[in-house]
Order: sequence, then C-alpha cells, then structure tokens
Amino acid sequence: MNKKNIILFIILALLIVVLIFSKGRENTEKRLNAFRFNANDVTKIEFVVPNADTLIVEKDRETWRIVYPKDAPVNKTQLDRFFDNYLTLTTSSIPISEDYSKQREFNVDEENATQIILYDINGRLLSHVFMGRSQTNQRIAYIRHENHTQIFQIENMFWFINPTINAWEGEEEVFLPDEEDMDWLNEYEFM
Repeated sequence: MNKKNIILFIILALLIVVLIFSKGRENTEKRLNAFRFNANDVTKIEFVVPNADTLIVEKDRETWRIVYPKDAPVNKTQLDRFFDNYLTLTTSSIPISEDYSKQREFNVDEENATQIILYDINGRLLSHVFMGRSQTNQRIAYIRHENHTQIFQIENMFWFINPTINAWEGEEEVFLPDEEDMDWLNEYEFM
C-alpha cells in the first residue's frame, strides 16, 4: 500500500468511528421543558377533574380569583406552588409510549385524566395537558399534550397541583384604614 492509500484508509476509519459515536448519542435521553411560556403569560387556569367539579382560576389585572364553581379569593401559596412546580416541569425527550391505545392504561385519556388548560390574556390556549397518575407508584405520573399521542413519564405533580376548591381557596383580604384615616371616629362618643 502506498502512503496516499494509508492516509485515505485512516481518514475513512476515523469517519466511521465518528459516525458510530454520533449514532449512539441519538438515543440518549435528554430533559426538555414541557412548556414554552412562563407564569406571566398565564391569566386563566382550568382544571377538569374526572368525577369532580371543574375549577377555574382567573387573573383580573393583578389579582387571581377562583371564578368557578364559585367566586372566591385564591390561596397565594397554592398559586405560587403551582407556577413554581408545574411550569418548570421537564420531560424526557423519549416518550414512554406513542400508542393511542395506551392512553387509558396511563390514565391520560379524556375519561380518566386530570386536564390542565392554560390561557393567555387574550383567551388564547397556551397549553392543554392530560395528566394521569400511576396505579402502582405514587411518585410517578404521566402527561400527554392535547392532540398528541406521545405519553411522557414525569414525577407526580398532583401534590403541587391539587386541583380542588379546598386547596385553592384563600381568605378574603380585609383592608383597614390607617390611624390617620380613623381620626374622624375620635370626634364621636360611643357608648
């Protein structure tokens, strides 16, 4: 073999090694953000829970309120916990299933899933997710985005979401006037 053929052979061998390593990395799991927006984009949250009331929380200017099934203030701790944990949710780049028939098995079908629907200030849909619980492991849950068959395994977010009126209802804030504003009371005698 001449020197030119040996150099071409070495280059070919190196290209094959690089190709093999790059192919091996394609199936490597990566973590991806489940959502491409942040808490400031969200002005309405809707929870549709099987066999329970729908819960709708809405932002009016700067104040969040429960608007359905009744009008009530929002528990700020619960709202913060939702945004801190749900909107930062990551999923694997590799779904555990893409089979439509598996949606029921993972509780991400329309009948069994807790649906979490988020809207922006103009009422446009930001996200519609079907979330299901694992029947065998309390630490695991599954999600599927609306109109997709890909099902992803996530850590159980139900602890943070807790889509019940009892978890989301806060107490009405009462604003008392300052002492300066109460001076007019001193003019009156009370018995």
